[in-house]
Amino acid sequence: IPHGIASAIMMPVVLRWNYDVIITPLARLSKEISLPQSSDPDTKCADLLIDHINNLLERLGLNKRLRNYIEQKDELQKILQPILQSPCTKANPRIVDNETVLLNLLHQAW
Repeated sequence: IPHGIASAIMMPVVLRWNYDVIITPLARLSKEISLPQSSDPDTKCADLLIDHINNLLERLGLNKRLRNYIEQKDELQKILQPILQSPCTKANPRIVDNETVLLNLLHQAW
């Protein structure tokens, strides 16, 4: 899977997984791009942003599931270590330090 496609597929899943620790920045970004009214609570703003990202992916014609790019679900196991070692994973707001957590996220995107 090309990096950009993989990032696009994983973004909504990872945003929801990180939700509790990034709700304020998500809400700020949502307001910055004029999705909600400024008086809306952060939770609504953050949810609107994640929905907006999903809609954008759909409008761009991107397949939002890993299964459209990886033939067998058990192949996800092969990509765990490279993802765990990635600087992007290490910079995640929540610690992703084991294969179980990562595999769960990948299965959500399957």
